[in-house]
Amino acid sequence: MGSFLLTVLSHLFTGSAKRWIAAAEAFEAPPTNPAAQRYRVIAFCFFMAFAALVLIAALVDTLAKARSVSEVFGWSGIACFQVCVFCGVRYAIVNTAHEDDEWNRA
Repeated sequence: MGSFLLTVLSHLFTGSAKRWIAAAEAFEAPPTNPAAQRYRVIAFCFFMAFAALVLIAALVDTLAKARSVSEVFGWSGIACFQVCVFCGVRYAIVNTAHEDDEWNRA
């Protein structure tokens, strides 16, 4: 827990947290090209899978008392969340307006 807090503090002081916030704020802007649209949809799908898997893990652990099965669901959910974050960062990078794209001319 201590190393996690130190990592968060180091990101806050070095400025890399600003990039994460910018990536999260990028979802408020509409997609400007087909690649950005694809990354946005993929990030949403993996976020929903993350939410479902973590909920299933909690229910299995609470109701069935099957810790090993709930850990499989929980870690699978965490993996989905990591893919979601990766696609979200890619969306923030790819979602730039280009004047020569047909996608922007409508």
